[in-house]
Amino acid sequence: MADERLRIIVDDPYLLALGRTLFVFSGLEWNVVWCCERLRPGYIDTVDRKTAGAITTEFVEGAANVGPGRVADRLMAAAADFRRLVVVRNDIMHAQPCHAPTGEERLQRRGELWTVEELERAADQFAICSIELNDLFHHWLR
Repeated sequence: MADERLRIIVDDPYLLALGRTLFVFSGLEWNVVWCCERLRPGYIDTVDRKTAGAITTEFVEGAANVGPGRVADRLMAAAADFRRLVVVRNDIMHAQPCHAPTGEERLQRRGELWTVEELERAADQFAICSIELNDLFHHWLR
């Protein structure tokens, strides 16, 4: 057995966009986990089997417990953004392979194709939220 994966016909630019998108989401999710750790020490030891949805709920709860102010506002905005982005990530992860009208192999969810451009747009949204959370973690949550 060698190279059987190459029998699945899909172009490299698509796989690159898909892989980058999922990798960027992984970083985003871990920035959320680290923020939760700052909000509730020991949290990181509890995430092993949690879904992104469960982490989202706990992040929103933790952010809501931060006293009023700019940091709380930023945390709540990031938590709301993360909640929305988890749905996007789920739509990618749970998409079905299909033969697009243009002839390429793609993923689709609920009749909508995940094109390279759509994947890149999702990755950019994931990165924007991740960068905000990273800043909060390193500079504001102590």
